[in-house]
Amino acid sequence: MKKIITFFTAILISSLFYAGQPSFLKNWIIPEDATWGEFYRLPQREGLFQTTGLNKPFDYVHVLPAIEMPPYFVKNHLANWKMPFSEILKAMTDSKDFSVYTEAQYRQFDNNRVLCSTTLTAIYKSDPMFKLVLTFPYCSESERDSRNPTSFQIHFSSNPKWKLPAEGSPRSSVIVRANQQNKKYTENEIKDFFNQNYKALWFSLPEIERYAIAFSSNLFETNRQFHLDFGNHFEFGNTGGYGKKTLNQSCGIRGYTSLISSTDSLLAGGHSKAYNDLIALLNKYPKKSVLKIAKAEHLTPLETSRLYWVSEMKDKLGSHGLEAWDEGRVITWIRWAVGAGYISYDEAIKQITPIVNNIRKNYKTWEDYMAHYVAGRDFYLLYSQDRNKFITESMAAVKTCRAYIPYETLLLYGTKADKDHVMHISDIQHSPSKEGAKWEEFRKLYVMKESPFVLEELTKLEKKYPEFSDLVYSWHLDLMLKYTEDNNQIYKYVEAHYKYFSKLPQDSRVYKLSMDLYKK
Repeated sequence: MKKIITFFTAILISSLFYAGQPSFLKNWIIPEDATWGEFYRLPQREGLFQTTGLNKPFDYVHVLPAIEMPPYFVKNHLANWKMPFSEILKAMTDSKDFSVYTEAQYRQFDNNRVLCSTTLTAIYKSDPMFKLVLTFPYCSESERDSRNPTSFQIHFSSNPKWKLPAEGSPRSSVIVRANQQNKKYTENEIKDFFNQNYKALWFSLPEIERYAIAFSSNLFETNRQFHLDFGNHFEFGNTGGYGKKTLNQSCGIRGYTSLISSTDSLLAGGHSKAYNDLIALLNKYPKKSVLKIAKAEHLTPLETSRLYWVSEMKDKLGSHGLEAWDEGRVITWIRWAVGAGYISYDEAIKQITPIVNNIRKNYKTWEDYMAHYVAGRDFYLLYSQDRNKFITESMAAVKTCRAYIPYETLLLYGTKADKDHVMHISDIQHSPSKEGAKWEEFRKLYVMKESPFVLEELTKLEKKYPEFSDLVYSWHLDLMLKYTEDNNQIYKYVEAHYKYFSKLPQDSRVYKLSMDLYKK
């Protein structure tokens, strides 16, 4: 089986496509620069509904959730990759368009069968030549609903012989099984696992390594990397080269010089500075709502989302704000850089030691540090469609890391801790204000890939909540310029917002563009 990774062309095109798209794929546009994931080529079998334009048969395709789903799934609330298995299963089985089945896959470990994944199969009733397959991975039965689908597959056959899997269950009867209470690992079981497998290795590590491993454990856990390998030299399975790849592609770090420059910049600014700047805005306008502040300061949608978040979380975070998130990331970067060959072990320890010492002074308990850290990641992920998924994983990792790291053996001084704002993991979850809940609908739309559908939904939201119309003016205008053919509609929209954009800085792009359109 040969694995091929490729880029997609524009719209669904296929020599295999028999007579027009089925209704659930209508109007699905694929961005030219989109990377969808992995293809597995099986030429001996009838191919997938072709989407690559390469005129080569594929049996199926794994679609990463970075790509916007077809409009059918968006409108029917089936495109939310944050949903757990039971919710997606219920939504699919409630649909009149599909026949739905599930199948659990197990692996044998010692004498026990452990649930490793569950497949949800939906056959399109109106045209059974098509079926959809969603795959959900699980580490254990107790985590059945804590993970999200990792792949969305579309199968096509001109002579379908789809069969109910041998261990499959029809329709919604599986929902009951999915919602059953399963065994949860106890603290004693986690300690036993550590004692049996990693205790000797852990206590053989230098003390500074142990602290650095603990402070960077959350990202190592969520990325499935081995905690007790300080320098990230050994990676397994699909994690091979992950640290170096992330440094290169996400952080712009490709050697020692860029590593030091980036870590210095993060410690001096980072999300902690962005958070503090927004605190300053709230202090500048103590009697104004977030909406009014955002309008007064002409904030972008992302900045507005962050301002709502800060206003709702500041009383939990206290004086240290998001420092834990930035400092934990720096340690992670340096550990990855050791494995990538960008920095020596001795220099890494030299760079990490003052950060470790600062964290030990700033937090009273391990949970206090980890809660501040994960809160910082939540702030960072306000730009992402996968925010809830990643935060759920981070919160779960706080516990699962204990199978490798005995936090209770590491001392935190807490001499500079904000003793009035000691956080717990439960504090990470925040309830938005009534105004913030309205804005959350705009935020969820804003993080989606631009499309005519987004423009249509944004227009609906502005009618529903007209008080936010000025705040999303620039975003809405950009969408109209891309997807609206009737220039008169654009001119009318600009004219309706003259009072707002005329007060923008005259050297700003939006002001100049709006004035040009207004004069027409």
